[in-house]
Amino acid sequence: MAVPDRRERGDGPLPETGRLPRAVSVRFPFGHAVGEPGNRMQQRRVLLEALKILAEAKEPEVRFLSHLKWRRTDYAMLPPVELPGGTVVR
Repeated sequence: MAVPDRRERGDGPLPETGRLPRAVSVRFPFGHAVGEPGNRMQQRRVLLEALKILAEAKEPEVRFLSHLKWRRTDYAMLPPVELPGGTVVR
């Protein structure tokens, strides 16, 4: 199952401090870009989604706001991530 398409261009919730070729944003507290300390399942999911979006971006300035929530997402229950090339990863 694919990650929900929530890509945005232009004015989104990401800071406009410079022109980014691609950006993935999560709504996690500052300093916890990939998740809670010690929560390997959460961190892996954030990185897998980021790799998928960044690999699929066909144009510059693609932005993706992740649907993952801090301490409110059951990562064990999420469907696997399908990476480009057909590889499915949990």
